[in-house]
Amino acid sequence: MAVSAFTQGRTGQGQPSLWISANGTEILLGALTPAVLLAILASKISADLYGQLGDLGEQLLQSNRLPQLNIPTSQEG
Repeated sequence: MAVSAFTQGRTGQGQPSLWISANGTEILLGALTPAVLLAILASKISADLYGQLGDLGEQLLQSNRLPQLNIPTSQEG
């Protein structure tokens, strides 16, 4: 009859059971989750910022916002 890894605790040879390694994985996963969520949020914010900067640059470089340069043309002949 097999004993569940959740109820056996430590094995007789001093080896950690699956319960301890699963618990460590859960702790690691729980600790890394906020960092991953913050990275996703930061990437969304930076993408929006770069999009707005691109729109602003496009508006600045439109021909209707640039000054008209009156360059005299020389006509020889």
